Amino acid sequence: MLRNFIKYIIISLFCISSAVSCSTKNVAKENPIELKKSDAEPAVQTCHYPERCFDAAMKDYKDGKGAEAVSGFLSVAEGFPDTIWRKRSLFIIGKIYKEASDPRAVDYLKTSAQEYKELQDYALYFLAEYYLSKGYYSYAIENYDAVIKSYSYSPLISRAIYKKAEANLAGGYYLQAREGFREFIKRFPENGQPYIRLERHLRKRAMM
Repeated sequence: MLRNFIKYIIISLFCISSAVSCSTKNVAKENPIELKKSDAEPAVQTCHYPERCFDAAMKDYKDGKGAEAVSGFLSVAEGFPDTIWRKRSLFIIGKIYKEASDPRAVDYLKTSAQEYKELQDYALYFLAEYYLSKGYYSYAIENYDAVIKSYSYSPLISRAIYKKAEANLAGGYYLQAREGFREFIKRFPENGQPYIRLERHLRKRAMM
């Protein structure tokens, strides 16, 4: 029940912060969160009450104040290392950096995938999204595949299948892309009609 509640919160954030519709009918890039240009992490604030600090950092995040949000989440993560608040904070930091196309996203999302099992599918998906945005197609495919194979009932499964096919297409792996779009059409026929023609085109390309 706790996992479902946590996922409800994260899905809500996912829909708020993303330019992608929660249905798989439209696929678009997210609007980036602005971060101050600096190689160093933002200064860590002092935090005495993790829930209050987390809520304040979340407000900064929703208001588009990326640097302030990261600072707030870091204060929670470092001040309360053995609590669920640390896991939640590191996860959101990774998401913020991913949206800003900041390479620091990788370490935070990998840590979340290892430590925050309740949201491992989301951490892997966001990691794949970062790699795809940077053109690291094989890494993106690997992480989308991890979501598909390990979390068949995840709310992200349709997105992961489609985006894996998209990553294969972008990487020039036309046979794998064709199979991926075919799987998407088969499993989600209500959303697959626009891609049937593309799948046929890829079939021809794969046979060349």
